[in-house]
Amino acid sequence: MRRCEWKHHDLVRTKGDCKRRTMSSASRQKKKKKNKFGATSPPFIDYLKEILRRYPDGGQILKELIQNADDAGASNVVFIHDERHYGTHSLWTEELGKYQGPALYAFNDAAFTEEDWEGIQRVGRSIKQDDPTKVGRFGIGFNSVYHITDLPCVFSSEHLAIFDPQKKMFGEDEEGYRWSLNDEEDRESLLNLRDQFQPFQNIVSQVNSCSWEKVISKEQYFKGTLFRFPLRNEASEISDNLYDSTKVTQLFDSFIADADISLLFLRNVSSISLLHIDTNGLCNNRLKVSVSNNFITDLSHIRQESFDRKTCFKTVSHISQQMEETRTQWLVTTCLLKQGYMPEIDSLANKLSFYPQVDGAFQLDEDRSLCNGRLSCFLPLPNNEPNKTALPIHINACFGLTDNRRFIKWQEEDQKNDESAMWNELLTKEILPHVYLMMILDAIQLSENSALASRTVYNLWPDLSQTVHKERWHKVATDTLKGLFIYKIFHLADDEQIWVSASDAVFPVNNIHSDTMSAVSRLLIAEGEKLVTVPEHVLKDVQVIFPKCDTLTWVTPSYVRDVLHRSQAENLSKDDKYTLLEFALSDEKYTELQGLKLLPLSDGTFTSFGSGVQNLVLIDNEKFPRTLLPFCKERFLPNNLSHCCTTQLRELATRSMYNIVSLDAQHVVALMKKNLPMDWKMTQGHVTWKTAEDHHPPKSWLSEFWKFLSTEWNDLSSFIDMPLIPLEPLQNSGTSILLASLEFRVNYLSPELLQTEDCSAVLEQLHHVPHSQFKELCKDECEELQGFLQRGIRDSRNKNQHVRMLKSLPLFETISGKRERIDLHRVVFILNSVRHFRFPELYQVAKCDSIFLKHTPLNLQLAECLNIQILDDLEFCVQFILPSVHMMKEATLLDFMQLLVELGPVDDRIVSALKEVRFIRDIHGTLQVASFFYDYNVRLYRNCLTTSSFPVLGQLLLCDNMKDVEKTLANHGIHNSGHKEEGHGSLPKPGCCIPEEWHDCLDMNFLNNFESGEYVGFSKDGSSEYFYAIVIERADDPLAQTRQFPARYKIQVGSDDFIEVSSLDLYQFKREKKATVSKGSTCTDIERLLTSRPPPKTVFPETLEEIKREIDHSLNEIWKMSSEDKQKALKRLYLRWHPDKNPGNETLATEAFKYLQNRIEELEQGKDAHSTSSNWRDFRDFYNMWNTEARSHRRGRERFYQNYSRRHYNFWSNHRETPRPNREEAKRWYEQAQCDIKAAQNDTGGHSSEWCLFKVHQAVEKALIAAIYRGNGHHPNNCSITTLALQVSHFSSQLSSIPSTVRQLTDLGVDGKKTQYPNYHKFPHIPNKQFGIDNARRALDIATNLLEKIEEYIS
Repeated sequence: MRRCEWKHHDLVRTKGDCKRRTMSSASRQKKKKKNKFGATSPPFIDYLKEILRRYPDGGQILKELIQNADDAGASNVVFIHDERHYGTHSLWTEELGKYQGPALYAFNDAAFTEEDWEGIQRVGRSIKQDDPTKVGRFGIGFNSVYHITDLPCVFSSEHLAIFDPQKKMFGEDEEGYRWSLNDEEDRESLLNLRDQFQPFQNIVSQVNSCSWEKVISKEQYFKGTLFRFPLRNEASEISDNLYDSTKVTQLFDSFIADADISLLFLRNVSSISLLHIDTNGLCNNRLKVSVSNNFITDLSHIRQESFDRKTCFKTVSHISQQMEETRTQWLVTTCLLKQGYMPEIDSLANKLSFYPQVDGAFQLDEDRSLCNGRLSCFLPLPNNEPNKTALPIHINACFGLTDNRRFIKWQEEDQKNDESAMWNELLTKEILPHVYLMMILDAIQLSENSALASRTVYNLWPDLSQTVHKERWHKVATDTLKGLFIYKIFHLADDEQIWVSASDAVFPVNNIHSDTMSAVSRLLIAEGEKLVTVPEHVLKDVQVIFPKCDTLTWVTPSYVRDVLHRSQAENLSKDDKYTLLEFALSDEKYTELQGLKLLPLSDGTFTSFGSGVQNLVLIDNEKFPRTLLPFCKERFLPNNLSHCCTTQLRELATRSMYNIVSLDAQHVVALMKKNLPMDWKMTQGHVTWKTAEDHHPPKSWLSEFWKFLSTEWNDLSSFIDMPLIPLEPLQNSGTSILLASLEFRVNYLSPELLQTEDCSAVLEQLHHVPHSQFKELCKDECEELQGFLQRGIRDSRNKNQHVRMLKSLPLFETISGKRERIDLHRVVFILNSVRHFRFPELYQVAKCDSIFLKHTPLNLQLAECLNIQILDDLEFCVQFILPSVHMMKEATLLDFMQLLVELGPVDDRIVSALKEVRFIRDIHGTLQVASFFYDYNVRLYRNCLTTSSFPVLGQLLLCDNMKDVEKTLANHGIHNSGHKEEGHGSLPKPGCCIPEEWHDCLDMNFLNNFESGEYVGFSKDGSSEYFYAIVIERADDPLAQTRQFPARYKIQVGSDDFIEVSSLDLYQFKREKKATVSKGSTCTDIERLLTSRPPPKTVFPETLEEIKREIDHSLNEIWKMSSEDKQKALKRLYLRWHPDKNPGNETLATEAFKYLQNRIEELEQGKDAHSTSSNWRDFRDFYNMWNTEARSHRRGRERFYQNYSRRHYNFWSNHRETPRPNREEAKRWYEQAQCDIKAAQNDTGGHSSEWCLFKVHQAVEKALIAAIYRGNGHHPNNCSITTLALQVSHFSSQLSSIPSTVRQLTDLGVDGKKTQYPNYHKFPHIPNKQFGIDNARRALDIATNLLEKIEEYIS
């Protein structure tokens, strides 16, 4: 429908019955109001709030003011933070008083035009929005100042104005007020209202050097623009954001961070200052940054018709608060797209009023590692990740920004059709790569003109490893590089002003060491190769972007070898040749080395890779040093050649490529024979060795060569007739030495050999000589040789090896006069004895793993070197005779007593040991201990035994028969025992129940260890019933790195009943301390079990502290156990310290028992530092049960004393039976054993080794039973040969090694069941396939020796 205007007169319709009508003006206005419709603007306050919400507070506010100044054509911008408070008396209105405090000022030297005054009053609309050269003046961005203030003021050109969006200062509907310098009344106000305009007056004089009165009255014009923003100190309708001094400081700081790059892309502003005026009016310069331009006009080598390009140097000066000035130099390139070349960009530029120009800026003096390029839209955008490019240049353009002017728009999902985003994408894809390319090419031309360092050009290159995670900027980098490769963009290594293209260049490789590359560079430059120098990131760019990277020329070992083949490398230094050799070897293409003269020799010359005699190169090693071949010293590689080179050349030697030899023993011998000095070869007899002459080896050579012979060459026959033996000691010789030819005989010790000065070399040779040969040496030769070799211990470089080999030689004289080796014995002693000749049998210690050397000067020297202990007769008796005295024959025992008498005062250790040895026969012919004859009432005997002498025993030694013994004892009042107490029976059989009277003899210590064959008590599942048992062996691995606790043992509890139990279920039988000897009583002898040695005596601790430590240690062990084991162990610990089980120590045991109960309670409550409450239980429930058992043990002990009043409560002494040997039965069993061993010999030649081992088992078992018949007259229980051996070992000292011999046999396979039954082997094996013939023969030899020992004992 078309609109019609109403006329002042009526319109008359010409058709039908239409009537002419008129409407008054009032009616029309009423109707217009009634029909009013359309959008309305929001209140300005609401509009401001929305702007502040979208626009950030911070340094961006200052950037907006700078941008406005730049658009106005200003060159100088100053920001002032004034903390002063001004007067409030002469004000325009009283309400303005609260805005007389601290304020932020912004000054620039461009004055407002009328258009600017108009534009600043518009809300959100820039007056220059159609001017593509302007970013926008006084648009939305300017309103961000309301973050700071409620009342912005501006003084410029002819006006001073105050904005009052809240309409509180100048009237109800007035949003501000403006004074005009052209108006006389206004001028009068500006001059007379001093308090009101004092803030402007002070700052104008600060920035303009002109008085207020002059500006107002005389000039009536202000040449510049001054904004004043009073700081908001209370919340308002506009904002509750309060601004104080701290916030303004932060505002300045955020701008200072980007100050150096803020001037790079501005068109007019060249200086920015930040000032601070304190409350006293003192002005401080926080920052001044300025820029100067130097445009470059002679860049004409590359022109682009589609662009206008400018390149200049910009110098940015930065003066800090401390007035320190720093300068940075920048290269800035600007490219403006001309109209008509890219229609799409032209169209958008017109539509958006944008400018198709892109700038790039690069800091020339910045570290290359900082690829920190930023984006700018005339001023830097905020320093956050979206505005970082990872390029080395800063980029500026007239970008389309988001509403808050913090980010650039891109064509993302929600902005596909946004024209500003499209514009940004086009600038980035079409113009920016061209700008970047031109920038690098301009830099190359500047470098050619010496205006720019060449390294700066390469610093301009993008680093693709930095941009790879930023897709948009990575594309810019790759597009730039693709356009770059058609130009000459690489400078030569030797002339940085000459640039070549990629196809002409020789490129280095990243992984080449810098020293290597330096040597290669010198070679290539000398040969005229076009080697270029480029940093690592440029090389990577080439490798990634260049279309055919493999067609370029790279510095590779093959390329260098090719250059070397074309040149002679004569002018290269020695170090460069070393380096080039290492590089040429690095790719292991050894065939390409042929003919290269790079092989260094120790004399400083070089030879070629080849196979001729003249190409010989020797490589020594630690085992075969070059000192062995001084005759060939000039053919060795230099010592300073790198390890890498040497390793590669060794590899060549192993492949037999070229004439390169890595020394071994054969080479040393061959080269030694071939290259001996010519005069030595021509001389008959002794030769003269002139050590100072070059053609003869140095003096150190002979010692080195003998060391080589001792370690590497056992057969000296190869060196017969060679001059290797000096005829005088080397240390006493001069520079001329006579050498004798080697005439080596194994059984002849050449005297000259001992003159070599090298004891270790001689020792190495003698170490290989059979020991039988040493028997041919006389005593003097042995001593001379021993002394010579001992002197070398201190000087030997490997003392341990020297000592080991020395000990292995049979040179050391023992007390028997023989010369023996000493390395097979655990301990070596030197015996200083004068009596071993009188008592030879005593000094022959059976089965001893020690050796006793004679007390000679040479052996004493050895003792000093090796810290060998020297023994006298008394120490020898204590250490080696006493331990076996109870096993001695009667005659030997009397010799021992005679020896003790001769030694003088008797050592307490001897007296203590002899107390329990039976060595005096009673009237019945039975041997008794000395205390058996003791009578306290006989004063003489009592007095004798309180001294340290043995007069009675001394007289006994002089007796010839028993009657003389009785007479001697009677003379001293010592009674003669007329009776012998009967034995108490043998040990009960395993599996029998232990009577209650012996329960208190069971040792409750749960930490005991048990030995094979030991007779013990055993309880089932921790009950109060106990049974006899014999320990067979340990079931777990006793040698394991982490030993199991509690341990597991295999025990015998019946004739054929064997079980595996925990050590917590086994108990040793205690040995109680003997009671005080009373009148009429006799002493017990040393108990000797048939199956095992008894455990040591149980000793009760002397102090409560000792007991506490033992309890704590035990509880710590218990705490680690499982719940079941804890109960068993705790029961034993409870009984161990129960007062009822510690007769004679009840008081101390009671205190210990209380401590134990308290500790258990603490542990149950988790109070211990090392405790944990897991898997624990309340053991107080068991206390009553354990108390009952302790009382039961006490009653059993008391019943024993009631029944046997004269006996000690000792399990072992009460289960001993006086042995009655059965010699006839022993012979009968031994005879069968001999038959079995002969039968075994018949099976050693065939394929039935298991039968041989089975018969050996039968023979050994019968022989051991024969020994038991000989020892105690009883047939043993059905037990293993291991258990039988333990029983037999106690009968005589000559049988003490029987158990170890039997263990050897079992290790070889001697077993009655494994040799017969397949079920003792893993399926599908059978006994016939499991034992070797060597095992069988070895077992047969050992068993034969064992039978011989037993035969000697039986007979």
